[in-house]
Amino acid sequence: VCGHFEGGLIILAGQATPIYTAKLPYDLKVVIGIPSDFEHPDSQQLMQAEVDNIGGFKNTGEQYGKEIAYRLIHSVMPALAEGNLKPCKDLIFDYRWDMGSIKNCSFVYPKMLDIAEKMRPMKDDQDVEIVALSSVGPGFFAVTAKPEKVEAQFKKLDLTTHITTIHNGKYLVKE
Repeated sequence: VCGHFEGGLIILAGQATPIYTAKLPYDLKVVIGIPSDFEHPDSQQLMQAEVDNIGGFKNTGEQYGKEIAYRLIHSVMPALAEGNLKPCKDLIFDYRWDMGSIKNCSFVYPKMLDIAEKMRPMKDDQDVEIVALSSVGPGFFAVTAKPEKVEAQFKKLDLTTHITTIHNGKYLVKE
């Protein structure tokens, strides 16, 4: 949905339906970190592996779905309306680290569990607006106004880094 709707942050509900969009400040950057030793398997193999591991995703949804939905509606979205990313960061972090999401995704790259644990202090780092695993990994990302600091932390974890900007608009076709 990115590029089809305004906003650098888009919250999706069922069937990939956008239910909330927010523009993020342009001074924020995204630092992406991918394990330097990750060998990219064939996409069909990865899709099959995800199907084979779908039980963990379903269990997490059944166990935490109501809490996630409640926090999203009553904490995250009102805070985003005020320009406050902290409840969003906390929910994403709790889901990824403490509700089992990263564990569910570890079939892609088992060492991501160790990397994630070493990243745990980023939850309380006020210079990190959001930190998360990207999709099923093994890439992690952080949103920050201090990309050099986060990049240094990622490099200490042997992650190959990329820094990019946030685009709050729709796709643009340039000639």
